[in-house]
Amino acid sequence: PGQAALLKPDGHLLRAGSVGPMGNGTFMGGGAGGLVEELDWDGNRVWRFDHSSTRHLSHHDIELLPNGNLLMIAWERKTRDEAIAAGRHPELVGEQGLWPDSLIEVRPTPPEGGEIVWEWHVWDHLVQDRDPARPPYGDNAAHPSRINLPPPGWVDALTDDQREQLEALGYLPGEEKASEPVDRRHQHPDWNHINSVAYNPALDQIAVSVLGFNEVWIIDHGTTTEEAAGRTGGRYGKGGDLLYRWGHPAAHGAREGTQTLFAQHDAHWIPDGRPGAGHLLLFNNGRGRPEGEYSSVDELVLPQTEPGVYARDETGGFAPADRVWTSVAPEPASFYSPMISGAQRLPSGNTLICSGSQGRLFEVTPDGETVWEHVLSQGAASSRPPGPDMRARFLEGAFD
Repeated sequence: PGQAALLKPDGHLLRAGSVGPMGNGTFMGGGAGGLVEELDWDGNRVWRFDHSSTRHLSHHDIELLPNGNLLMIAWERKTRDEAIAAGRHPELVGEQGLWPDSLIEVRPTPPEGGEIVWEWHVWDHLVQDRDPARPPYGDNAAHPSRINLPPPGWVDALTDDQREQLEALGYLPGEEKASEPVDRRHQHPDWNHINSVAYNPALDQIAVSVLGFNEVWIIDHGTTTEEAAGRTGGRYGKGGDLLYRWGHPAAHGAREGTQTLFAQHDAHWIPDGRPGAGHLLLFNNGRGRPEGEYSSVDELVLPQTEPGVYARDETGGFAPADRVWTSVAPEPASFYSPMISGAQRLPSGNTLICSGSQGRLFEVTPDGETVWEHVLSQGAASSRPPGPDMRARFLEGAFD
């Protein structure tokens, strides 16, 4: 389905949709989308934007900006030759090439289409320490603001059971689904697998959850597209290089530091007016957590020397975030969703959690007490339309 839906202030629904059951034929993977639609309260489509071709495909999350534009995540295809030319090891690239991620900002032009007014590409911010003859060559550890190209992808770390589960859901190609022999695990093209995008209007910054790296990245939105492709300019003077990253020090060559994120989803700033406003909240899925696989919801304070400027540690890398609150089950393994999922801070200070693999929604207090729970069951959802009374209540703010 594209895997994101949100309500606009006027009650219209923005939904990411899919152009095909598992992608568009070129891009086939988890979260594959290709389009976004806006529907009015009666289900009429008032806008549609397609972002699907043999060169790109939108996927996973969308974010509505204060100006009415939309942020979208998209894969872009690099051929096997292009990936190798940039420094990717030939053994890590299959015939499908490589799918680095990008972000686009779209200005809607209803009823169809939109104008891409800003974009940012992972491919513009690479570093690799394998081949001195390739342009992005450099010491990975010395450039934590850039994105390391050579390592194998996240699929390499999956167990056989995890891989079989993801194949069954269409996230990974299985032999019976592929039109050609299946690439080895370390050749899977979905390299970054960004699965969420969030915007902070006060800082004019974007946070993305990068499952492939077990990290959260923050970039400057206060750039032109040209500045976003470089390393200077913008509100913070760094162009499109990463302003901050956290979760897996080894992903950027750090010799020290402990991995803290494990296949995480839904990284976003807690909005103004909610307890913890300005902190980062995310669902830490816990897949591959060394002490045992369990999920947690983590609230982070990022290390800033001034608003939007992130502190460095003694090695020159980014200083770690401070985890100020976390929610785990009394028996940790009883709360575990290896994929999807998210969390949201409520005005009361409680946190609403979606454990996606179980279809379980539950609300916890700051002390970790579960005060509300709802478990979805297949086919249980009602198809009854909401009716005018609920629409009126929404527009009056009854569901804030």
